[in-house]
Amino acid sequence: MMEFVELFLGFKTTQIHLVVKIGVIAFSALLFALTLTAYMNTRSKKIAFASAAFGVFAIQQFLTYVDEYLVNIVRDDIRYAFSSALLLLILILFFVAIIKKN
Repeated sequence: MMEFVELFLGFKTTQIHLVVKIGVIAFSALLFALTLTAYMNTRSKKIAFASAAFGVFAIQQFLTYVDEYLVNIVRDDIRYAFSSALLLLILILFFVAIIKKN
């Protein structure tokens, strides 16, 4: 598969991964901003929890990107544990957003 990508598309798979990673960070930041604006307009606690989930996701993805590709200051096992803990927090926030009554 990697040969196909490099041969026909001219990209190395690491470049594609970086583009997708940056896209995920940008899109999650956009979703955070949109849900934060929606919260400011409605003051709905459900939207507040969803906004927090998107914000935590954007932060988690950004920190992972910085550590993997720019500075690499945290050991991999610690980064994986931190990332897993943040993903659990995101799931909890989305769950609360779904079951919360206004």
